[in-house]
Amino acid sequence: MKRIEVLSLFSLIAITLYFGGTLLSYFKIEGASFSATDWLLLISLVVAWSQIFTWKSKKEVKKDEMGNGTNYTLFIALCVAYITHPVIQFIQVKKHI
Repeated sequence: MKRIEVLSLFSLIAITLYFGGTLLSYFKIEGASFSATDWLLLISLVVAWSQIFTWKSKKEVKKDEMGNGTNYTLFIALCVAYITHPVIQFIQVKKHI
């Protein structure tokens, strides 16, 4: 493993332990419940761990796909979608109120 891969693995382990402990503490605190942010955090941790396992096992796929220039277009489109989604939701809620 390269140095950056080891560093990213240890940082993902630390992030998982920190946020996992936080999410587990909700079971001990009375009246605490998962919010949408907590569910998104849980989903992002699962996605991050699945990325570690899939990309690590197939380096030739990683090299081929990361060399493709269309991924930047997809990344930019996703960023725009994530930024505009809360604004669009706000406008839609205001229309119905």
